[in-house]
Parts: sequence; C-alpha cells; structure tokens
Amino acid sequence: MGACETVQAGCRILVVDRRQDDLDSVVALLESTGCIVSATLNDAVAVDLVSSAAFDAMVVGSAVPQSEFASLREDALRRQPDLRIVESRGPQSVLTLVRQAFGRTYR
Repeated sequence: MGACETVQAGCRILVVDRRQDDLDSVVALLESTGCIVSATLNDAVAVDLVSSAAFDAMVVGSAVPQSEFASLREDALRRQPDLRIVESRGPQSVLTLVRQAFGRTYR
C-alpha cells in the first residue's frame, strides 16, 4: 500500500488524459488539496512514470478510450500492484473517485 490512506497533502497521484484542458483542471484540483501530481497525455509516458516512481493513485480521464484504459491499467498494475486506479469523468468528480479508491480493498 502507498504512503497515503486517504486523499491528503503529500499523496502522489499520476493523471493521464487526452485533453489538455481536462488534464490541467484535474491537476489544479488535486494540487489544491496538497497532492503531489504528475501528469501526461501519453500512455507510454504514464507507464514509464509508474515504472520509475511510486504513486498512491492514478487518475485516467474519460477521454482515454476504454481499450487503451484497460491496457494502461494492466501495464501500471504490473509495475505497481498496489496502485489505485480510477477513471475520471471530469474535474468535478475526481476527488470523490480518488477518495473512494482509497477506501477500496479490491481493484
């Protein structure tokens, strides 16, 4: 399990999306809660980041097609089996989704 038990200052979160505006909004929202956020528009970069740094959660934007989401999820969990992964439907839902992910005991 990562360092964070709930969404709080210091949680390390990776955000992956296809739309820059959505990515920027989610990053700003998470950073406003004190999270340490990395972000990318590219799945390969996301997998590289997960391979090289520990994250508590990964937020994948709804603009990422389901087939790519499934592949990204699989690749990320292969590298960090305890990583919490959520699919965001927009900035307004991201905090709720991440909080729910920290409450889960399953993937």
